[in-house]
Amino acid sequence: MAERIALIPLDTRPCNVRFPAQLARLAGYKLQLPPLSLLGQFTTPGQPEPLSEWFLAQGAEAKVVLVSADMLAYGGLIASRTPDVSLSHAQQRLSVLSRFRQQFPSVTVYASNVLMRTSLTASSPENLRYWRQLHRYSELLGRRERTAQQEREQLERDLPPALLQAYHTARARNHAVNRQMVEYVAAGVVDYLILTQEDAAEFGPHREEQMALRALAADLGVSERVSLHPGASEAALTLLARWVNTARQRAPRVAVYYASAGGAERISPFEDRPLRETVEAHVGAIGAEIVPAEGQADFLLLVNTPRGPGRREVEQDPQSPGAVQVQRFVDTLARALEQGWTVALADVAFPNGADTLLMELLTQRIELPRLTAYAGWDTAGNTLGTVLAQACLHDGRQPAAQVEFLFSRFVDDYLYQSLLRPQINAELERQGLSPLNLGEAYELVKREVAQRLEIQAREFFDRHFRGCRVTTASGQWQIGKLVRCDLTLPWPRTFEVEVAVEITGEG
Repeated sequence: MAERIALIPLDTRPCNVRFPAQLARLAGYKLQLPPLSLLGQFTTPGQPEPLSEWFLAQGAEAKVVLVSADMLAYGGLIASRTPDVSLSHAQQRLSVLSRFRQQFPSVTVYASNVLMRTSLTASSPENLRYWRQLHRYSELLGRRERTAQQEREQLERDLPPALLQAYHTARARNHAVNRQMVEYVAAGVVDYLILTQEDAAEFGPHREEQMALRALAADLGVSERVSLHPGASEAALTLLARWVNTARQRAPRVAVYYASAGGAERISPFEDRPLRETVEAHVGAIGAEIVPAEGQADFLLLVNTPRGPGRREVEQDPQSPGAVQVQRFVDTLARALEQGWTVALADVAFPNGADTLLMELLTQRIELPRLTAYAGWDTAGNTLGTVLAQACLHDGRQPAAQVEFLFSRFVDDYLYQSLLRPQINAELERQGLSPLNLGEAYELVKREVAQRLEIQAREFFDRHFRGCRVTTASGQWQIGKLVRCDLTLPWPRTFEVEVAVEITGEG
């Protein structure tokens, strides 16, 4: 019987629930999740008290538990950005971790905790305006130039005082909770902790918080058991892969190839450090190591780096430096596959969707199922954590699960995020509706997205997946039919889509 893995996710979005369940299956495990009704929905927080009871009940059978501290303390990620839960209440809720350790000392506890983003949740057009102002205000808090101080003071006058107060209160409380989680590692309550920096910028209050947390971990002697890097919603995948790597007593060797050296030193949108540092941190957090030579590597991580110019400009001019860079990158990827390398592709050229030029070239040059992993969603940290987890967990023994997750990523990150979602958003805005909160239009838009996306997904499958062969632990597996393709908007907004597919083999 497979060892039991229990998960308390960050929220109910697919990246926090479906992704971990799919990748656990890929590694030969079944993930145990709490009732989804306890996890909240969109702006409705989860229920930490009954979740704590569920958590304690897992200790009798689970080998490892993966815990989102934000869900236990506040009721999820969106709830963590408001001051509705006091610091004392959050700490009292988190005390369940100590109770769990006392009752089940042999169960491994891996946890994640988010460092607050530099703004609030954008859930309406007016809210989006405040999101931009508050993001800029937070960035200016980390600058000392006189002009920055003047702009910050103007924003303080423009932003509602209650909003500013709520932001500072939530930020201070979250930092105190982050400190408590580091102390839990030192006390042996938590075995490994990931602190993920949600949407940020090069400057801002998060930088001082990061320095303080690193210093605390160093003072307590737990720096090797605490990782701090950009990301958030990929954290459960990282923890899952780290535990599997540890349980199987392995440290995968990763050779990294960047589309451009300059791109590797560029700071990706919504992040606060050069991409190369983000990659190195994610590789370390997953329990892997970077090796310099391809001959020593278990797999190659190819990173399509941020290019700088806008997506549209690059695509319109195939002779532009950015377009030429992508062409060379695809040449390198194709050669690696021809030489028999295991290749994982992280597309972080742009946030919130795949690089369409890269996808056009990939579909012309390679069979997509030959990739071991692919992602191109949301931030660079989100994408890197997903790609690295799939590459580490795929061992050739679950070909259907491997192909299903890979295909789902292309449907989500390319067909939906890069192609269909911009069209849907433009149509909604012409009708006076907000993609940030669909309100009464939710059910209608959900049906429209499902219908249009399924047509594209099935066509994409027939052209790029059906009939292809993939290498397994025992030989070859031929991709057969896409027998199920369920698509929906899980929350009343267009930001994410849920993809559930079933693929059969032939022969």
